[in-house]
Amino acid sequence: MIYTRLWRKKKLNIFVRRLHVEEKLQKKGFRIPPPVKPKGSYTNVVQTGNLLYISGHLPFKFHPEQKVLTENVIVGKVGKDLTLEQAQDAAKSCALSIIGTLKEHLGNLDKVSKIVKLNGYVNCSDDFRDQPKVLNGASEFLVEVFGPEIGTHARAGFYKLIVVFYFILCIFYLDTIVLG
Repeated sequence: MIYTRLWRKKKLNIFVRRLHVEEKLQKKGFRIPPPVKPKGSYTNVVQTGNLLYISGHLPFKFHPEQKVLTENVIVGKVGKDLTLEQAQDAAKSCALSIIGTLKEHLGNLDKVSKIVKLNGYVNCSDDFRDQPKVLNGASEFLVEVFGPEIGTHARAGFYKLIVVFYFILCIFYLDTIVLG
């Protein structure tokens, strides 16, 4: 366990017990996946000072019994080929994939002190209107895993695009992560 020191106006030292991010994932039955190797002339992570910029991650199918990501990418349009719930699960799988990339880069996920911004691209039918709810799948998972203080972030979503290779989402660029 780690303890976070909170400072109050009266300058009292109060220590709050906080579970390690990896312990939270394990308690929920998730395994951290290895990062996907870049498919082009880029890198998964760029670090400058205490800031990390994460490249986009695709939604891989999730094996529900083993709680791991498979090598199969989810394709289709939300509202046509996939339901809202399936799209939210795809967004969650992107977030888990990003956590795998962070784990490889940092070694310890507890080094993340703030997730600043998340960008998501949703491939959906013309009549689909719940795009923000799709992105909630990733946002809520990050808050659940990192806690509200670290995991709550700003977000931008782009919709009704023809996303590369007909993937359901090209998620989620974590624009900025601050390291503690």
